Amino acid sequence: MRAARDGHFYGFDRATGAFQYGEQYPTIVTWSGGIDAKTGRPNKYVPGAPLQKYAPGSVADRAGAVGMFCPAIGGGKNWEPTSYNPALC
Repeated sequence: MRAARDGHFYGFDRATGAFQYGEQYPTIVTWSGGIDAKTGRPNKYVPGAPLQKYAPGSVADRAGAVGMFCPAIGGGKNWEPTSYNPALC
């Protein structure tokens, strides 16, 4: 399991590293629209796009529109990164 600063917990298979699940943990996450259960990527992810615009209104743009992005740039957590030591299992 990994608590990422993007506002989601991610679970991975410890043997293969394959994505298992992704869940939102802060009260508000405006940018992603959730995590795709099959790919582990944000629901509005566009492969190959030079810039990802996940949710309308979540980012500012060159036209001067102001966006609301949650969690903020500092992230949705203040915990230390997770780690794995196979010798302890």
